Amino acid sequence: QGIVKDFYSSADSPTASFNSPPYLYKTLMDMVKADPVLFTAVNLTVDLVTYKGYSFIGKNERAIKEAYDLFENKLDFDQVIDNLTWQMLVYGDAFLEIRWNQDKTEVMELHPLDTAEMRIKYDEHGDIKGFVQEVEGKSEFDWPVFSTDEIIHFRMHWIGSQVYSHAPFQAIARPYATQIYANDYLTSIFRNLPPKIIY
Repeated sequence: QGIVKDFYSSADSPTASFNSPPYLYKTLMDMVKADPVLFTAVNLTVDLVTYKGYSFIGKNERAIKEAYDLFENKLDFDQVIDNLTWQMLVYGDAFLEIRWNQDKTEVMELHPLDTAEMRIKYDEHGDIKGFVQEVEGKSEFDWPVFSTDEIIHFRMHWIGSQVYSHAPFQAIARPYATQIYANDYLTSIFRNLPPKIIY
C-alpha cells in the first residue's frame, strides 16, 4: 500500500508519466571528469571490480560454459560490465538494453545506455512499467520507449522506497554545483562591468 518516494503522474505529454531522477546527472559526471582525484578513484574502483572478470554459478557445468562463451565471445560483456560499473559509481543507476532476435528466444546484443538520458515509468507502488530515453535534439514524440523486457535497471544504493538509486556523490555534488554557479557569477561581473566599478 505504501507510495514510493518522489512519485508523480501526469498526462500532459506522451512521456510525462516517466519519472525523472532526483539528481542532475550531468552535474555528477561533469564533477567526476573535472576532478582528477575523483576520476582516478572511480577508474581504479572499476578496474578493481572487474580485473578478475566474471563468472556464472550453478550446478550445470555445460550451461555455465555455454553462458560464459556467449558473454565472452558474442556479447563482449567485459566491456559492458566496465561501462555499467562506471555509471553505477557515478550515478548510482545503470541501464542495459537487451537486443533480442526476432523470436525473442536469443539475446543478440547487450548495449549499455547513458544513464543521464534514461527515465523510468513506474506506478505509485514502485512497480516498473517501462523506460524512455530522452534524446537531446529530438522531439519527445521521437524518444525511444522500452518495455521491461528490453532493459535491465541496475541500482547501486537502493535505499528506502525511492525507485532510483541514491547517488554516491550526492554529498559533494552540491558544493561543486555551488562553486560552478559562483564562478559563473564572478565571471559575468568581470565581463559586464568596467574594472573601475569592480575595484
